[in-house]
Amino acid sequence: MEEHLSYELKMLMLLYNRLFELPENNKSPENNDSTFLKNIYLENTLLHLRVLIEFFFSLDNGYDNIKANDYSENFNPNCREIMKCVRKRISGEIVHLGKKRSSDEIEKDWSCLLEVIPLLLYIAKDFIELNEIKNEIDKGKMPK
Repeated sequence: MEEHLSYELKMLMLLYNRLFELPENNKSPENNDSTFLKNIYLENTLLHLRVLIEFFFSLDNGYDNIKANDYSENFNPNCREIMKCVRKRISGEIVHLGKKRSSDEIEKDWSCLLEVIPLLLYIAKDFIELNEIKNEIDKGKMPK
């Protein structure tokens, strides 16, 4: 689990940072490459965000999907409803061909969803620290 969680977190941070390093798109035809790159980074950022939301908030009941509370029963971040809304939009507009997919530029704005990424990274930090303490206790050591 550690290597997979680490991979998801690294990819989320890398893609999120790269997304903001891209030049602003000015909607001109010569900027098609810029739009293409922005969409690649945005969609991949949102996919990794969705995976992590499902892990930390136990929102996917797939038969073999691991969840944070499989490792820490008391781990229950309190922003579950916000993350459910984020996951729903990603699922309906990125992962699936949802009926609510919009062509309106204002409705296609993902910036409000991207704002939850720092919160999710803070939650991940708490989870990792909690598990490190639990592992030390399980090994008969006193936590630091």
